[in-house]
Amino acid sequence: MWEGFPGGSDVSEHDAVTRVTEEAERSAAGRGADLVETGDVLLAVARVYGDTFDRVLRAHGTSGEEVMQLLELRCAGSTADDAGK
Repeated sequence: MWEGFPGGSDVSEHDAVTRVTEEAERSAAGRGADLVETGDVLLAVARVYGDTFDRVLRAHGTSGEEVMQLLELRCAGSTADDAGK
């Protein structure tokens, strides 16, 4: 379930890049992966920007929960596709 993240808009542009990069690397490491994937970056952006990110998604007709569900389906599909190769 998507609960959003408490991050905020008080992040400087340079600091945001650094924080998103670190969060994405942490997410990939948490999956046991050596490489960062799209889902890691998206999750990192959500963590860094928090409610601001949720508002942007809602303004574009979607939600954090919907985006994460689509990524989970895509990842599950990729795993199934990879198993058939």
